[in-house]
Amino acid sequence: MGSLLALDLRDYLASGQSETAIAGRMPAVPDRVIGVLETGGSPSVHAMASGPGLAQLEMPRVQVVSRAVTYQAAAQMAANVPHLLDGFSARTINGTRYEWIEGVQQPFLLEEDANGRSVLACNYQIAKARSTSTST
Repeated sequence: MGSLLALDLRDYLASGQSETAIAGRMPAVPDRVIGVLETGGSPSVHAMASGPGLAQLEMPRVQVVSRAVTYQAAAQMAANVPHLLDGFSARTINGTRYEWIEGVQQPFLLEEDANGRSVLACNYQIAKARSTSTST
């Protein structure tokens, strides 16, 4: 199971396309799947006179991984994700405010997995409301 951030983005991606989307991992099946995996982000954004625990925005990153039996199918899935995420502007998903999402690069071939399936990935930088004990 992924974090709330990964779950939020999984829900958003699943609502915008017909692919199976998974948060926090890439399961062995199905062959055709999109995974939302958290990666290292950037430092939080603080306002003047801010202190520990008072960041105004968090800047996490995720890697969105698209897998399919053929390279062409995986590439098409990967190409659809930026249409949903790159340039995403302020909205709330599952109770968390997301201010901005941008692609760090174009989707790229990450690997051919042990079952011969093509896996493409793209990383996304996110600006979101500061997490509290009851939010992501």
